[in-house]
Amino acid sequence: MKFLLMIQRLLASIIDLIIIYLPVLLISSSLFRKLGSFNQLIAAVVFITYNVLAVTSFEGKTIGKYFAKLRVQALSKNLADVAQREGIKILYLMPLAGWFFIAVSLVTYSLRGQFLHDWLGKGQVIINGR
Repeated sequence: MKFLLMIQRLLASIIDLIIIYLPVLLISSSLFRKLGSFNQLIAAVVFITYNVLAVTSFEGKTIGKYFAKLRVQALSKNLADVAQREGIKILYLMPLAGWFFIAVSLVTYSLRGQFLHDWLGKGQVIINGR
């Protein structure tokens, strides 16, 4: 069950990345060519902002989580607490170091059943309806 949930979460993340992160990165890169890798930071901040607004406004669901039938169940509905959970995801989007944080997150998932951003952000992703 834990592996199936991880696959659902991976698919939800891919959907969100394709729909939000990549278009923002492409637009930012084409509009602000001289900024170089700063465009990745712009895209990451927009992506995190999207996640915070979606989770707080749409019953814990982003577009990807909606299609994967998942939702975030946070201990607190406070915007700052949700922003902390989602803000940790910026570590995964960092050039070079992102792979390290993804590996750490996978290890925490295998040991605790929670990804790094869930554990530190005191949230949990559950199958919608449970």
